[in-house]
Amino acid sequence: MLSNKENEFLMNSELTGGISAKTNPLENGQEKYLFFSLLISITYATILTYLPIDGFRDRDNYLIYAEYSLDIFQSHLDQGLGYTLVNEPLWLLINILLSFFLYPEDCVRVIVFFSSFVVSFVILRAYPKYFLLIFLFLLVPQVLKNHIIHLRQGMAIAVFLFGWFSKNTSIRWLFIILSSFIHSSFFFILVLLLLNNIFLMLSFSWGWLLFFYVLVGLFLDFAGAGLATHLGARQADELQSLEMKTSGLGFLLWLFFSGILILEGKNFMRRYSFSLFVLIVYLSGYFFLPVTARVFESTLLLVLISSLYLTSYRKLAFYGIFTFYFFFDWYQRLEWSAFGWGATS
Repeated sequence: MLSNKENEFLMNSELTGGISAKTNPLENGQEKYLFFSLLISITYATILTYLPIDGFRDRDNYLIYAEYSLDIFQSHLDQGLGYTLVNEPLWLLINILLSFFLYPEDCVRVIVFFSSFVVSFVILRAYPKYFLLIFLFLLVPQVLKNHIIHLRQGMAIAVFLFGWFSKNTSIRWLFIILSSFIHSSFFFILVLLLLNNIFLMLSFSWGWLLFFYVLVGLFLDFAGAGLATHLGARQADELQSLEMKTSGLGFLLWLFFSGILILEGKNFMRRYSFSLFVLIVYLSGYFFLPVTARVFESTLLLVLISSLYLTSYRKLAFYGIFTFYFFFDWYQRLEWSAFGWGATS
């Protein structure tokens, strides 16, 4: 059990999403901003929900889940409880529940709406001062694709962020853990989160801490797929065979961004240590297997949010990096089918 002092530290750390009495719009009586965030989130989710069902990659798979999840779940149970637990049982149960009331196409639409609404609303309401920047974060292709082609991952991110921004410790950890049973990448994220808290409580120097972060990243990339195979997780073959789409430019961009976080100083790094941890883990395995890439994509919004509290030239440097990253990524996609997410791309 954690002591009162340790619980107080965790409550004030990055795990709370950086919300304080001064920044929470509800506690400041900013009901108008809350309503505005709600309206924007509904609009954002509605637009994504009514994109063509069959116009994007993997939609056939999600329609299969919507129609046959009960059969899939039963087949997993036949192979044992352990096998069932590591193969995203909550994702299957969500589809089973929706299929009782809706056609497969409508099940997919409900999933898209729920995940995109929750993700947008919880972060917009938390940072009223940075509304425009937060909204741009939601339009980053790596964020947007979770509500267009990687719907299972998008649902897990929504559940995770709901827990992350909760003030109630029990609810926070409950939803963070539940996200692991929707998308298996969150098992790795849960491990990173626990390791990060342990490292902080042991008060390692930042030199040693960064060294441990790199070691963890290398371990995940070289052992992650093997662990998934041993546990029988569905993603094992996918992680083994997934084609890496990396570029030196992307590596340099995120390396530069992690350097900015480090230059902000020890207090900042301690508060946003998890974002720094995820970044370093991602970079350490950037040119190897794609395990850490999945982890990074699932936590990208938290990494971007950590930049909101940069100061001086470091904030200006971030604005420059993000502007380049945002427009360059979209510029590339203009020539691709459905911006790179098309069913035939």
